[in-house]
This record gives sequence, C-alpha cells and structure tokens, in this order.
Amino acid sequence: MRRFVKIMLILLSFTLLLACAVACGEQADSSDDASASSTVGTESADKTSSPLETSSDGPYVPPAQSTPAATLPTPDTEAPRALLQEGKIVPEDGIVSLDSHSYISGSLLVINEFHPFCFNPLRLPVSRAVSSSVNRVPAHNLTVLYGQKSKNYQLANANLLIKEDAFPYLEALMNAFTEATGETYIQLVNGYVFSDANSLQSPFVTGYSIAINIYDGKATYPLHTQKVTAGGVEMTALEWFRQNAAQYGFIYTGLSGQESTALATFRFVGLPHAQLMENQNIENLDHYANFVRMTNGTLQIKDADGVTWSVIYCPAETVLSTTSIRLPAGAVYTVSGDNIGGFIVAYHT
Repeated sequence: MRRFVKIMLILLSFTLLLACAVACGEQADSSDDASASSTVGTESADKTSSPLETSSDGPYVPPAQSTPAATLPTPDTEAPRALLQEGKIVPEDGIVSLDSHSYISGSLLVINEFHPFCFNPLRLPVSRAVSSSVNRVPAHNLTVLYGQKSKNYQLANANLLIKEDAFPYLEALMNAFTEATGETYIQLVNGYVFSDANSLQSPFVTGYSIAINIYDGKATYPLHTQKVTAGGVEMTALEWFRQNAAQYGFIYTGLSGQESTALATFRFVGLPHAQLMENQNIENLDHYANFVRMTNGTLQIKDADGVTWSVIYCPAETVLSTTSIRLPAGAVYTVSGDNIGGFIVAYHT
C-alpha cells in the first residue's frame, strides 16, 4: 500500500512538472511572437511616416514641380489693338477704356531677357524685292523707309522699316540735323528689318529703335568721331544728336559694336517722355517705368513747343478685360504699355 502511494505521488509530481514546462514554453513563444509583431509594426510605421528613406541608394529627392509653359506671342488675329504714340481726345465722360492685355503694346515697352517682346512679332523673312515694293505693313503699323524718306539721310539697305507713328519724328530729326550742319551723310543702318526681327529680347523688334552711322560714299564712320559745326559751335555728330534727339521724341540708348565702327543707337519713346527722361537723367525704359510707377502723384513736363504734359501710371486690370483710366474730358492724351503690367499715360488740356 505504501509502495502504491509513493508511485502515485511520483507520477503526480512528474505530471505537474511536465505541465509547468509546457506552460512556460507557450508563454515564451507568445512573448517572442509579440516582440516580433511589435518590431514589424515599428518598421512599417517608420517607413510610412518617413518618406525620406525611399531607397538605400541615396537621399530622398522630392518630385519636380511642373511649371506652366511660357506664354507664346499672341497671334495677330487675337492680338489687342496696337497702342500708337499719337494724340487722341478724352471722351466727355472722362473715361479712357483700354484692352487690359494691351500693356504689351506701345513705344515705352521694356524689352530685355525678363520682359521679351510679345506683341505682333513679325518673324517671317521677306525678300528685299517684296519689302521694297510696298509702302507699309498695316498689320504691324510699320512703314517701309525705302522710297518714302527724305533725301537728308541714307539707308544701308531697302529692308528697313519703322513704326508709322515714329516715322514723321525720324524725318523731322534728320531734317533738323541737315539744316543745322549742312550734312546729309547720316546713314540709317538698322531699324526694324524683316530678316533681323527674330530676337524678341531686342528693342529693334518693336519698330521704334534705330542705329545710325556716317557714310561719305566711300567708307563708314561712327558719329562720335566726325566733327560738325552747328550754330557756330564745333562738336561731334553724336553730340548734336544727343543734345537734340529728345525734342523729336528720341532717346540715346548707347553705342553698339567696337568703338572704331560703333553704331549710335536711339529709340523713339514719344513726346513728352523723351524730355522727361532727359530732365531726370533716366537712360533706359526699365528705370523710366519704375520712376513713373513709384512717383506718388502727377509728373509734369513742358515739351519743345511749350505744351505742359502730365504723366501718370495706371496698372492694367488683372480681373477685367478692360482697364478704365479717368482723365480730364477733352484733353489730348497718348498711352503706351510698359510690357510689365501697366500703362504710362501722358495728357495735356
């Protein structure tokens, strides 16, 4: 009997020990699984919350931001009406209405790498014969100089053109030079040339810029090397033009090329802007546009004929298709865009 009890106690003890061992093993397995699950969850969360480690090959590079394509020049059929530098009369209600998009048109356009020309660009080459056989290019308000200019200056080629509103002022300037000096050897080398009108960052594409030198029938010379006598005073031809160009709406824009053969360049900006730029020692239209825009109030300038002009700046409307400018009823006004975002208006009563 005692032996049986001992055997039963041994079996019971062995069973309890075996049960404890199994329970401990299951608990350890459960702990390992939980640990593994926790590790996997952590790794997944890290990958989700930290996109900087998308690959082990290198640092995270954000996707390139897409940018809209640059605005192409407006086709002629859809272009706003050209703003010419010619006097118009303010209506009785005192409101001048402009196409808001026409700030890219006019004689005061800032033209550079940041503000390229984009109004009616004429970029198709036209033969000399064709350009010489017509008097004007209506779609672009251009006048062909060949056959229409005075005899007081020469042309380097028959393809040269200029804007219609600048043509009479060019004629007056050249005639004034001949009258003052007796010389007719000024040669217009560059203006708006059909085959050279491809650069939209060149002021010549506007039709308002010119380049001149001297041609005596044998050779060419730059203006700053040739002496002339005007009013009993000796000076260089360039000095005469720099002293008188503003009276005819032109500003001097510098020498182009090497000094020994440099072309003197001028640009028509119209009256009274040329006089105002001269008075303020402003040499380019970028600075002029900023000057007029930043001036708080109305600028006034008296032109060569004694007429007092007021000059103001008006931003182009960004929401509406029409920009309205209030001016004195019956006043004579001119307007040009600045190619940046607004209009420069000059008027007199």
